[in-house]
This record gives sequence, C-alpha cells and structure tokens, in this order.
Amino acid sequence: GVLINLPSLKNLTLKIPLHHTNTINQAELLAIEKAVDTLLNLQISSHNIEIFTDSQTSLNRLTADHSDSKQVINTHAKLMQLSHTNFINITKVKAHTNITGNEIADTLAKEAATFSVEIRSNSLDINNSQ
Repeated sequence: GVLINLPSLKNLTLKIPLHHTNTINQAELLAIEKAVDTLLNLQISSHNIEIFTDSQTSLNRLTADHSDSKQVINTHAKLMQLSHTNFINITKVKAHTNITGNEIADTLAKEAATFSVEIRSNSLDINNSQ
C-alpha cells in the first residue's frame, strides 16, 4: 500500500495486489515504485518529496552501488527522473509503531492482498492525526 500526501490532492492512496509468489521485499519496493510512478504521471515539480518506508531492505537495495534486479534498476531510474525536478528524501521509519502514514500504507497493503487495483483520494489529514 502507498499513501501520497500532497496538499493539492489531500491524500492519494494506492492498493496494488501482487502475485502470490511475490515476496514482502518485492512488495515494499513496488510500493515505492508505484508512488514514484504516480508523482511522475502527475508531473509533480519543485517539491520536497519525502518517501517513508519501513523496509530497510528496500532502502539498502535502492542505495546500493549495483543491482541485478530489474525492479531495483527501474525504481532507481524513476527516482532519478523524479529528482530532476524535485528534491527527494527516502527515510526509514520503524514498522508497527503507530506512525499514521505507515499504518495507513500497511492497512492498504493488507487490503490489496484481496482486492483489485484501487486508487482513491480522500481528505484525511495525516499531519494532524498523530
């Protein structure tokens, strides 16, 4: 699951079901990739973009000097493309510690296990709900 918090969009959430053979690490990396895809499609520019993940593995893979993984290479390329017009920071957060945005993303990920692709926008203010 992914939560994108932009003032102009309120909050945009993505739920993307995976094949049953996908690993948790693949799912975490896919969430980052789909968030970046969404921002690229929205042509977001001149923003400070904070990407929070509870996956140290994803963070390590994206910042490694080399990867043979197509998923890592594609996600890294998209992050680089987005960084041409934005400032991007990827931050590791602790899992299951009631960090609102992370809890929402985790809930979306669990729901995506049984649902089809869903993209929605709502007016939840995560900045004031902690």
